[in-house]
Amino acid sequence: MSNSYEQVRVLDDDELYRRISPMWLEYYRKKGRLSSAAFKPLKDHNLSVDIARLTSQEITLRDYHDHGLASLITRFIRSIDLDVIHIPTDNNPAHADIIGTITRAIARQLAEVAIILLD
Repeated sequence: MSNSYEQVRVLDDDELYRRISPMWLEYYRKKGRLSSAAFKPLKDHNLSVDIARLTSQEITLRDYHDHGLASLITRFIRSIDLDVIHIPTDNNPAHADIIGTITRAIARQLAEVAIILLD
């Protein structure tokens, strides 16, 4: 999609916001931990996140009032052989994708290190 936002380099220290769907938010509330399923992308898609320095928690959750919010750090993502690429859209200039193969084991690692910011 063409847009008017310039792509920026995602830094190792960048915090990333991941929206947590109501189903996985309820799992978190019951079990006290995030499900790895919250970090599995849809088929033929990458895992979508927002770069925190380009947005706010409120904007990330705009139109997703029933969702929670988790935080990941880019350095960890890169340490497990994934990468983060800024792919701004007209609707979300902070949008980025976590790219690479997210196996069940990697999704579990992401779930373990993610920090819930809003539940």
